[in-house]
Amino acid sequence: MLPEIENSKIIVDKIERYEKAFGYEHKFVIIFGCTLYANDIISALRKIGKEPDAFIDNDKQKEGSLCSGIRVYNPNYIKELSGYELLVIIASPTYAREMEGQMKVMGLKDDEIFIIPVVNPELNLEISDNIVKERISRVRRGIERYENIRAVYTTDIMFLFPYPGTGDIYLACGFLDTYIKKNKIEKYVLLLSKNNCKKVAELFGYSNIIVISNNDLKDILLAWQFIGTEKIQIKPALFWGWETKHYYRDYRKHKEMSFADYFKYDVFGLNDNDRFNHPKRKMINNDVGEKLFQEKKLKKGKTVIIAPYAGSFISAITMDEWKNVVKILKRKGYVVCTNCYGSELPIPGTSAIQFSYEEALDVLDYAGGFISVRSGLCDVVSNSKCNFLVIYESSYLASDYEYFSIKKMGLNNNVNEIEYETGDKLYKDVSTFF
Repeated sequence: MLPEIENSKIIVDKIERYEKAFGYEHKFVIIFGCTLYANDIISALRKIGKEPDAFIDNDKQKEGSLCSGIRVYNPNYIKELSGYELLVIIASPTYAREMEGQMKVMGLKDDEIFIIPVVNPELNLEISDNIVKERISRVRRGIERYENIRAVYTTDIMFLFPYPGTGDIYLACGFLDTYIKKNKIEKYVLLLSKNNCKKVAELFGYSNIIVISNNDLKDILLAWQFIGTEKIQIKPALFWGWETKHYYRDYRKHKEMSFADYFKYDVFGLNDNDRFNHPKRKMINNDVGEKLFQEKKLKKGKTVIIAPYAGSFISAITMDEWKNVVKILKRKGYVVCTNCYGSELPIPGTSAIQFSYEEALDVLDYAGGFISVRSGLCDVVSNSKCNFLVIYESSYLASDYEYFSIKKMGLNNNVNEIEYETGDKLYKDVSTFF
């Protein structure tokens, strides 16, 4: 059975079973995600006489639009529905648990969240001749791409970074030099798939970097898996759990482990005495920092830079809550600005500020204060000497305190770390640390 057909049957069956067990009569039904499953959920609900009340979606571009004639809201819409008997329906083969966690952060209970276990449509459960041919074709492309690089660069080994997260690159590079010295490697190159990853690696002094497409990188990795290290001399700089994400769930059984430990022990096979090495600090041109602060009307030592955005998840902290944080800081005499790029908007009452990875430590130390939701940027600036507050949202796998703690990973013992629960607690924490 094809996954899309199987999913339609699963959705209909689960919707009908819920109707028989609990009923939908008095429930305010919200569908989480305008996905390919949405129409099946709507059809199944309408079949039993229930009209969905709303959609919520983390994609800001969908907010305010209509999905199958039903209004789409930001997930924070949940907070406006006190007094309603809520039921949030989730159908996602990849992010169901993260979405569930997001709802729990907003106060929903288990019986208010209905997860329908759908099958990933990208998985063809039957291994056909076409799939085998496609994989072999990719192996051949990987070998060809590998040989092309070898023809240009004389190297003993290629360090391949399969995942483009800036925090992942930073952690890997912090242990890489120790691995190179222990294994007496003289000639090597780093294979990365994005320019921002290259900039992170350059912080550590690496210049022998090749940026290739993500597809080329994956094909080389597949060729290495198929043929082996004797013929394809690469070292993947990421632990094997990255492909299935199972490590996020496994680590909960071993709370003494941190994200950095996976790189230290699993990737590079280092021992307890080996330490993470931050890159050597490079002082930026003082005129650049001075000009930046004059332009933004910021005060040296009395400025707090807030980074409210993370690339791997949508923070549950609302813009209204950030506005209140800004008011608290301003009452204490701070100037406040927002670190944001592209379409990201500054928090009302603040100005936008941007800086390069190379400038980041000096800019933060010059400012004096930094507040950020847990993201890869926190790793990159973890060696800052400023008053540094990291906010974790442990219902998201990518922002779990136990696993991603800056202190626990040994990156900065002076950083302040909190877990977001409510706006009121956030205000108290900010008041305590600033």
